[in-house]
Amino acid sequence: MPSGGERNCPMILLWADLTLEHLDGLDQCVTAGDKLRQLAHLFHLEDFETNLKSGIVVDLYFYTLQFAQDSDFSHEQTSAFFSIVKATHHKCIESPYDNMQETFEFFKSLLLHHSVKRPPYSVGLFSADQVKNISDYVLKSYFKHFKMYKYAFTPKVRLDLSFHYVGLPVTPPPEPEETHEDEVPPEEEADISQERAEIDQQYENEAEEPMTEESRAVKDLRTLMEATLSGQMQQLKASVDEQLKGQDKKLSERLAAMESQVSPKKTAPSRGGKKK
Repeated sequence: MPSGGERNCPMILLWADLTLEHLDGLDQCVTAGDKLRQLAHLFHLEDFETNLKSGIVVDLYFYTLQFAQDSDFSHEQTSAFFSIVKATHHKCIESPYDNMQETFEFFKSLLLHHSVKRPPYSVGLFSADQVKNISDYVLKSYFKHFKMYKYAFTPKVRLDLSFHYVGLPVTPPPEPEETHEDEVPPEEEADISQERAEIDQQYENEAEEPMTEESRAVKDLRTLMEATLSGQMQQLKASVDEQLKGQDKKLSERLAAMESQVSPKKTAPSRGGKKK
């Protein structure tokens, strides 16, 4: 049984997604529309014209094959390159969180496993120049739009906040109304209603001033709470904006680092003299 490290190692993807028969069928397509429909049929994305996600995937597959055709790749190279891009895309969308560096390392490992002849661990399909061209293309086409793919194919992560204030009284739940099975005679009901009206009037006259003071206190408390909440929300918004700016800065630095890794290094001319 393979260990955890062996299971996570990239596999050789030759003929994994596109077989020789598939590539022959794609070569027979006359127009770009025919090739799009053929790709949609092969990968069960027939709704690509109406479904946004399916349309993005079909476009990714189409331009991957177009690059392979423009680079004069053989059928073996086209099949391997197509599967490398497909596997890289699945690595990107497996998590809604930022995994650009992990995805890029995964892509480089896959490309290495198809550029060095060391069977049965790797195959030498691509030359050094082809590796350079593939890396440049994937960086400028896929990783440049990494956030777009992440947004389109992963669920949105939301932050739910709840506030608990210490010291404020808890509002008691409403009491259920009592039900009486015995009916009150009409004359007694009239007397009771009159007595209730007199009591209510007396209570309102006595409690008018305290109620006015209580209303003022409630109004002051509401004003204080609104001011406190407004300040906390502004601080929270400033904190979130600062985090977003930091993430954008890190993303730009990662893209610059990735481009520097695949760009050819310039070597200084040697100044040594002739050997005697």
